[in-house]
Amino acid sequence: LYSPLGLAELCLAKTQWRLPKPTGLHRLPPDLRGRMLLGLKNRRLLHGENLSELARGISVDVLNLSDATNMSMEDCRVVAKLIVKAPSTLKVSNSPLLNDEGLEALLARAAPALEHLDCSGAQDKLSGRCLQAFAEELPRLSTLLLADCCHLEPEAIMTLAKGCASTLQHVDIGGC
Repeated sequence: LYSPLGLAELCLAKTQWRLPKPTGLHRLPPDLRGRMLLGLKNRRLLHGENLSELARGISVDVLNLSDATNMSMEDCRVVAKLIVKAPSTLKVSNSPLLNDEGLEALLARAAPALEHLDCSGAQDKLSGRCLQAFAEELPRLSTLLLADCCHLEPEAIMTLAKGCASTLQHVDIGGC
């Protein structure tokens, strides 16, 4: 049976491509902002105040920051401070400004619960030093996607693989 969309679903559909001003985002409940973050199709909007207000106080299992082409290291730091619980999945693929410092901030928040990490397509700025630093602090990591991260240092991949050997089930380093 078909049931009409509720007000929240209508709002989410309207914000897939365009977000309200950050002051408007601030007034929305955290669960709705978390759903907006997951459903956003125009990922270029994920930076600065927009990203801060979307992340403030949210509790999500999947933190999807993929294709956030304007997301800076500072944005990563802010998001890590603002989310309520550590996500089990962190997706930061195809985020060209992602570097070790930004990923380190996100890993510092997510590491204890992290099961799935996708950094694919971080082509220029990610060397993997932060992955080395967290190699022993990812007790649940089972999936690691690093495809097309062409500046990853081999030592970083080796150290992480050794540190997570008991839990890792799937690793993609194609194009590295």
